[in-house]
Amino acid sequence: MKAWVWERRRRIIYVIVAIALLRLTEIPPPLSSVRQEEAEGRVLARSLLDLGPEAKTLVDKEHVIANELKVTLEESAGLDKDTFISRFKQYVDRLVEVRDKRQQVFIAVADRQWSNALNKNVQRLVFNQLKAQIGRTQQWIEYTENIRLRAELGRKGDFPELPKLSKGLESYLTLPAETPLYDQVKILTEEYHFSEADLYKEK
Repeated sequence: MKAWVWERRRRIIYVIVAIALLRLTEIPPPLSSVRQEEAEGRVLARSLLDLGPEAKTLVDKEHVIANELKVTLEESAGLDKDTFISRFKQYVDRLVEVRDKRQQVFIAVADRQWSNALNKNVQRLVFNQLKAQIGRTQQWIEYTENIRLRAELGRKGDFPELPKLSKGLESYLTLPAETPLYDQVKILTEEYHFSEADLYKEK
């Protein structure tokens, strides 16, 4: 057999043996570290579950407001000035309440910091979801309040914010129902192999 063939085989065997030795010398993460990561995951998941009902209530309230506001926009031409202004003020107040309570949920989620990458990423996903919801509600508040103010100043119809608000509401109402926080809990339960019922059991 030619020398270069032996040399090639020798190198292949060397690489295989080197990889095997490297795997044998790999040091797994300390058991205490794994346990700490899982414990943090449980705490985070339980806190999200505790906040879940409030987050879901806010989604439901916002959906109702959005639907009612859309109907009012469609029928606004037939409303007298006082009724129009009164209704839009009520919508602003209700939307502000949803926004403020959602900000409280955000603050509650941000109350703790996590030491491992997965829990940090899950927390970031919650932040992104809540920020998007808060931003959407704030935009509706601004549009609705501007329409109300223009009406108070005597403007009749042809509100520049009306098409934007109507389009935003219509797009939102055609989307699937949101499930705030529960999707993030599912990530944690699947990663750490525990059920929601396990979260309230003492380890």
